Amino acid sequence: MKKSLILVATLAIASACSETKKEGQSAILEVENVSKISEIEQKEGFKTLFDGTDTKSWHTYHKDSVTWAIEEGVLHTKGGNHDLVSNDEFENFDLRFDWNVGKGGNSGVIYMVQDKPEIEDTYMSGIEYQIIDDKNWPDKLENGQLPGAAYDLYPPIKLANNPQGTWNSGRIVADKGHISHYVNDVLTAEYDWNSPDYLEKFNKSKFKDWPFAKVYKGHLALQDHGQEVSYRNIRIKTL
Repeated sequence: MKKSLILVATLAIASACSETKKEGQSAILEVENVSKISEIEQKEGFKTLFDGTDTKSWHTYHKDSVTWAIEEGVLHTKGGNHDLVSNDEFENFDLRFDWNVGKGGNSGVIYMVQDKPEIEDTYMSGIEYQIIDDKNWPDKLENGQLPGAAYDLYPPIKLANNPQGTWNSGRIVADKGHISHYVNDVLTAEYDWNSPDYLEKFNKSKFKDWPFAKVYKGHLALQDHGQEVSYRNIRIKTL
């Protein structure tokens, strides 16, 4: 009887250890694959800009170095590391990425950026897909500053961001001047670069006196606004 009890206890412990190992392996695999392109996207022509292992597709604005960290397959800054800029320039594209902003945090994905010494910041030349913790931001936000907006130009059609501290999927599609923003697969902003409506909004904005959106081709930038933000699974398809 005692031998039977010992055997049962031993098998139970072995089973528990086996389950723990499996759970640990699954967690590791999940971390390792958070920035991997799916087979479907590979077939569709997407390529990775960040696969969770290196920053070879990026550089710090106006510099060659990269000061953002990679932690468990995630590209991360706590602030003070400057904007990251893609090495390549893009014109017509479908950009997809995941983002997670820290409490009270602010960031953005900026496109059509001109990496020139005379242009001080990325947002002075490129249009920003707004990322922000709108619930914990200390000041009142204008509609054009809410998540998924074309910053200060086109407010979100609908708010679709998850609560702060959780991941969101982002998407920007640029097709011959027609731009669409998505948050968690929901269309949040849409405009035509060449439309009278866009020109009217541009001429009333602070951007009119900057070298802003002058060239319909440029770098992508991940904004370091001074607060914590993380990105992962960044991939792009040229249209």
